[in-house]
Order: sequence, then C-alpha cells, then structure tokens
Amino acid sequence: RDNSWATLFYAHSGESFSVGLINFWLARKEKKKQQQWFMRGSESKLALKRWTQSCQWTFEAKWYLLEAEEAFCNHDYEAAKPFYEKAMLSAYQHKFVNDEALACELAANFYLHLKENDKAVHHFSLAYQCYHDWGAYGKCKSLSEYVESHLNRKLDMNVRRGESTDSSATSLQQSSLLQTSVELGKRRANN
Repeated sequence: RDNSWATLFYAHSGESFSVGLINFWLARKEKKKQQQWFMRGSESKLALKRWTQSCQWTFEAKWYLLEAEEAFCNHDYEAAKPFYEKAMLSAYQHKFVNDEALACELAANFYLHLKENDKAVHHFSLAYQCYHDWGAYGKCKSLSEYVESHLNRKLDMNVRRGESTDSSATSLQQSSLLQTSVELGKRRANN
C-alpha cells in the first residue's frame, strides 16, 4: 500500500508549523516587514487549524501554539496566556514531548518579554524537563546556561505543572493547569 501522500502531507504540516513560528517571530523583530511576516504566520495558523479539525491528536498543540504566538504579536498578552497553557497540555496529553518542550520554552520567552521572570524561569524549567525526557541533552545544557546568564537564576528541577504564579488566572487557565498537573504526576509516576 502506497502511503507516500500521507508522508508528504505530514512533512508539509511540519513545515507549515515551523514557517508559522518563524514568521510570527520575525513579525515581532522586524518592524519594516511586520505585516508581511504576520500575514504569512496567520496563513500557517489557518492551515494548522484546518488540519486540527481532521486530526486533533496530531495538530492541536501546534495550532494552539501558533494562536499564542499570533496573540503575542498582536500584543494581546491576556489572550496569549491560555493558548500557551493549552498548547502545553495538548502536547502532553497527545504524547508529543517535543511539542510540549517547545510550547514551554516559547511560553518562557513570552513571560520574559513581559518581565515576569518568575514565570519565565518556571516555564524554562518545564521546558528543560521535557527536553530531558525527549533525550535532547544538548538543548538542556544550552537552556540552563541561557537562564543562568540572562536571568542570573538556576532552573528549578523540582518544578511541577499546575503551580501557577498568576493570581489572576482565569478559571480556564486554572482548570487547564490543574489537569496538566494531574497528568504530569501520572506520567512521572509511570517512569
């Protein structure tokens, strides 16, 4: 049976995800072509949204992460926060530890931008744990060095999901964090 179309489709979806992340990042960094980069990022996000409707398991976390990055670009920080949390939770629930690591790291950078250093370190610590579980030890080392040199802090190796530092978190965020905490506890117990 020929599955080359499926392989091509999956490769294209990964490319769309990467292109979306890159374009939203460029939209934040390059003011001259900001609108161009933003539109490209939004196109990638819409493609992921369509694919999510056909295969939630594979694409949901990626779509949530692009939603978060788009909100970040729009300076809609309150909208971005729950999308980062949803991306982390979805990646965890669907067993994509690499996407979970990326979602945690991008959330950390988001909080760093907001100068919420405690939340940034918390999310960098979560990213470290995910990268470690994934076997990306070089990434763990560079992440640890980055946090120490830029924030003059050490990563918390005992960090647990669900310990929100946002006292004004919405009930959606709180339930998402609680569910993530329970799931992560089960995951750690099984390892």
